[in-house]
Amino acid sequence: YVTSFDSLKTKEKLHYGFQVGDGFSNSNTFGNYFSTYYKPMISYDISPRFSINTGVTYINSNVSNVPTVGENGYQLFSGNISQYYAFLGGQYKLTDKLSVGGSIFYDFTSYNSFDGTLTKKRSGLDNLGYSANFKYQVNKNMSIEGEIRMNDRNPYNQYSSPFSNRSIGMGTSFFGR
Repeated sequence: YVTSFDSLKTKEKLHYGFQVGDGFSNSNTFGNYFSTYYKPMISYDISPRFSINTGVTYINSNVSNVPTVGENGYQLFSGNISQYYAFLGGQYKLTDKLSVGGSIFYDFTSYNSFDGTLTKKRSGLDNLGYSANFKYQVNKNMSIEGEIRMNDRNPYNQYSSPFSNRSIGMGTSFFGR
């Protein structure tokens, strides 16, 4: 016996989860980084194939030799960067194993220049971005996910191609429903 979607109660359509992961990159042009992320989120099933989700993401990165342009010209930066995002998105299930989606996000990060002062004050819309993603469910306990993120926020005025970095990462969900 299969329960129809319409007969499910709201709490049966609501899901929660907590993801953690890491990533690393090395580049002759853009320096190197190692980062970890934490991503609590909730989602709600609108239909059997479509769901909406929201949450926050905290990313902590240790970077070395990242080229930046500041008030004193070109400089290499090495250190720690913490970033904070809130997001709202949707996911559409194409098949039982493959889904695609997208999101809009807001970057709450406050970047500092090398002399400790804030970079140019930006309007709230400069902190908005969007993304496209996919998820392939290999089996019950493993999935492969990818995401492309775009936004105009570039605190150190780096003029570069986003396709010239080599990076890889992984993550896991510790709990969820």
